[in-house]
Amino acid sequence: MNLHHKNILVQLQKFAKKPTPNPAAARYIGTAHPLYPISVPQLREIAKQWAKENKDISAKELDEVLDSLAEGESFHEKALAGLLLEYTKKVRGELSLKKLGDRFLLLEGWAEIDSMASGKFSDNEVLNRWEEWQKFIQQFSKSKHIQQRRASLVLLTKPLSHTTDEDLQALAFEVIKKLQHEKDIQITKAISWLLRSMARHHAKAVKVYLKENEALLPAIAVRETRRKLDTGKK
Repeated sequence: MNLHHKNILVQLQKFAKKPTPNPAAARYIGTAHPLYPISVPQLREIAKQWAKENKDISAKELDEVLDSLAEGESFHEKALAGLLLEYTKKVRGELSLKKLGDRFLLLEGWAEIDSMASGKFSDNEVLNRWEEWQKFIQQFSKSKHIQQRRASLVLLTKPLSHTTDEDLQALAFEVIKKLQHEKDIQITKAISWLLRSMARHHAKAVKVYLKENEALLPAIAVRETRRKLDTGKK
């Protein structure tokens, strides 16, 4: 276990001494990993404080911390890896995409996947390393592992909600087209999420895509995206 991971675990256990069984919560988030009885604000406080104390950490060192947390036994250690990504913007753009990709294989269920993928990388961060990110997302969308396939969709939601970039738009439709035949709710809901994230800056293209692919897309994605386009609401 990485030394930073050990110190973070001490802070986690100050709020909640040990993980406890919570079958209902575990079923909802889709993981068998134990959960600590800790609130999201408390979890965020641990991540913020660590990031403040380690603001000059190198990309290599941060990758090692994130790897160790992702290998942790509990849901909340894995979730903290995602939160550290959120609070280390200064060095995040230098992190290894290969290591990021490998971490998803240590995760289980939509909540753990999204804790690592949702809202972590901005449009500028992706576009600044465009060729690398494009290849990374394309490979993920073809992965045999559902964690990586879901991540290929979720990683694009934040960038596409903030930019009109046509390369990112094209990549999103490429990934959606590749995965829209799947029936697992982890994929169908992520397709819906990505399409809805495009509603603000890519509404015209989304409407065309829905019209041309309605019979192939998951019904939930069509329904939720049309509601978003019509009402502006989630």
